[in-house]
Amino acid sequence: MTFYKKPEKIISSFFEEPINRKYLLSENKRWLIILEGIKFSRIEDISQPKVGLAGIEIQTKTFTRYKSTFFSNIKLIEVDSRKEFIINNLPNRIKINNVSFSPDSSKIAFQQNEPDKSILWLISINELNAYQASEYPLHTIFNNGYTWVNQNMIIYLTPLNFGKEPQNKNLIPNGPLEYNSIEGFDIRKSNKDFLKNENDEFLFEFYGMSQMMKLIDSSTSIRIYPPSIISSFSVSPDNNYILIKSLYKPFSYTTNFELFPSKIEIIDQLGKLVCELHKSKAYNKVKISYSSTTYEPRDHGWRSDKPATIFWIRAKDSNNQDLQTIDQDHIFNLDAPFNTEAEKIASLPLRFGGIYWGNQDISIVYEWWWETKKLQIYHLNPQTGDKKTMDFIRPFENSTIELGKPLTIQNNLGQKVLLFDEDNFVYFICKTVLNQVEFSILQKISLKNDSSEIIWKSNENYKENFIDFIDIENNEILVSRESNYEYPNLFIINIVTGQEKNLTNYQNLHKNFDKIKNQVLRYKRSDGVSLSAEIFLPETFRIGDPPLPTLIWAYPKEYKDKSSAENKSQSWNKYFKINWDSHYPLALKGYAIIINASFPVLGDSDNEPNDSFIEQITMNAKSLVEYANNCGYIDPNRIAIGGHSYGAFLAANLMVHTKLFKACIAISGAYNRSLTPFGFQNENRTYWKAQEVYQKLSPFNYVNLLSGKILLMHGELDNNPGTPTLQSERFYQAIIANNGEARLVIFPNEGHTFHSQESILHMMWEIEQLLETL
Repeated sequence: MTFYKKPEKIISSFFEEPINRKYLLSENKRWLIILEGIKFSRIEDISQPKVGLAGIEIQTKTFTRYKSTFFSNIKLIEVDSRKEFIINNLPNRIKINNVSFSPDSSKIAFQQNEPDKSILWLISINELNAYQASEYPLHTIFNNGYTWVNQNMIIYLTPLNFGKEPQNKNLIPNGPLEYNSIEGFDIRKSNKDFLKNENDEFLFEFYGMSQMMKLIDSSTSIRIYPPSIISSFSVSPDNNYILIKSLYKPFSYTTNFELFPSKIEIIDQLGKLVCELHKSKAYNKVKISYSSTTYEPRDHGWRSDKPATIFWIRAKDSNNQDLQTIDQDHIFNLDAPFNTEAEKIASLPLRFGGIYWGNQDISIVYEWWWETKKLQIYHLNPQTGDKKTMDFIRPFENSTIELGKPLTIQNNLGQKVLLFDEDNFVYFICKTVLNQVEFSILQKISLKNDSSEIIWKSNENYKENFIDFIDIENNEILVSRESNYEYPNLFIINIVTGQEKNLTNYQNLHKNFDKIKNQVLRYKRSDGVSLSAEIFLPETFRIGDPPLPTLIWAYPKEYKDKSSAENKSQSWNKYFKINWDSHYPLALKGYAIIINASFPVLGDSDNEPNDSFIEQITMNAKSLVEYANNCGYIDPNRIAIGGHSYGAFLAANLMVHTKLFKACIAISGAYNRSLTPFGFQNENRTYWKAQEVYQKLSPFNYVNLLSGKILLMHGELDNNPGTPTLQSERFYQAIIANNGEARLVIFPNEGHTFHSQESILHMMWEIEQLLETL
């Protein structure tokens, strides 16, 4: 029998103490909620009964979607006075998530998670009192489970089968499973949790069925709408209608629930059916590219600028994956009472990526196309259909400037619409890289002529993130600020006078951070591409001291051109936050830890990035090792390379194709690309179109060349489509069969990333043990 182990206290303390905080600002900007909780769950929490069905993990006791992040404390702060108010009568054992303000900012709703159910609670801000809103539990498998109508009314879902145990259907099969090519499947989302048989269908229906309820005056619940598998719902801005998407049989065994047959209906507040808007059939096309989509109407929602107007998107051709046609997506809308022909308000050259509504003349639309790595924004006039490209076109991987997002404000319907002034200037917040330093920028952009004005730029000595305007008339904004050794805190800044005041004052909990120093390494690889990395060293280390054994943690990224690769967005001034895979505390034990290392893989007009993947990652690794060695930081004979997911794939390839590293740490990776034949990461070609590339990029094929040791770690329940646990198991077996040195550790009840404190500490212990052998 094996037991969970811990690394030395100087390392384990980082993972046992971190606090997770989340901030929510009310729409009237008067109130701030601060949610606090221990960052990592305990193993007993993630070991609660759950089942994977149709691409979703369901907690069977509570009829909720599996989540690992909860909060154990809630604080209410008045922004102007910075005074904290005590909330009375909160649950005895606070374990909350799914928190929101009412539209008028007078109440707060949250989901309280008990061992056997999840309950909707409310807080009256005026009375500073919390109370359970309903005796019926919440159903949150597909969505948040509730939505505000107004301050006195909430629509929520409750499990139809709560308190019941599913009676499994006859497990003796009636016949074989049959698949026909005409049915097709979504090759990009192959998932081990797809439904497999009649019993899975029964369980999906059993757990998925919910009853829609209306909560009135925070006390009375009324049933509306027949019990259904409701995957989404929303209330019209005028509060008169509810838009519902529900799933129905026959369920597919080859797609996740999002592509199951569905119907889109609109009901009134009494639950009476107003219209059945759309009814989609089973998904019966093979999804052959990242940009292809279903031909069925999709992405239904309410226009936030109108009382009751529904909009949706429809593709011109579901499997069109080139740009030979003029338009790819069409935007339609339909006004209440929804009994006329829908109006097409715009056609988009690329794939729809989202919309911000302003008024009848102003909206902003995002579009994208994966194969060309293109992003674009339009200013769209919904009334005339006229659209104008804003000066924001860029490829996906070019992070020199982030497209950003426009700011919104609450309108008289209680909905978020575009914030713009009388001269039709909209406000955008985005990030940009100047001289390899990342800045947040708030700017005004004219919808008339695309002229722009920067009205605030973050301080280069900090990582600052714009949150919202606190008072636009008085030029006050709310900003989160942090640096390497300064915990993130909130500040109110006047963007005209520069005056500021802190809204929070949290201190760095990890005093041992002071015993670690870091700096940015800038260097070039042999073909001239500029690279960078961040190195962490013991505070006492000085140039001239013996070079240190080293761990390099890396992740590759594809680019179409050199400029995009060299101008990657990276915040060097951010706080040393502890995540599940944070390795820099190991510097306290005398190691050099290198993270955020550039590992670009470039393509060009004639070649895809992966055509030279091995050669380019080798160049990247050699350049980093040589530079850090020449600086006197690292011992080139005592280096371990590591990574998670695609980073694990990178690390394993470097181990079998180079002699640069003595050891490897590979977590939740994929090592045999023939097991991901329909594409992986940004590789859009299938195995049959690029067979040589797939074979060359599979470290599984080259384990006979391995000269160092590999530590493989994987979550037992990894349901990430490209990295099933089988990948690590087969890779381990191949190494052992070829007399290589490997260790495989499987973490119970963990997925693609690790969530429990016990698993994370044991993972760090394994890494600690391996590094001691360098």
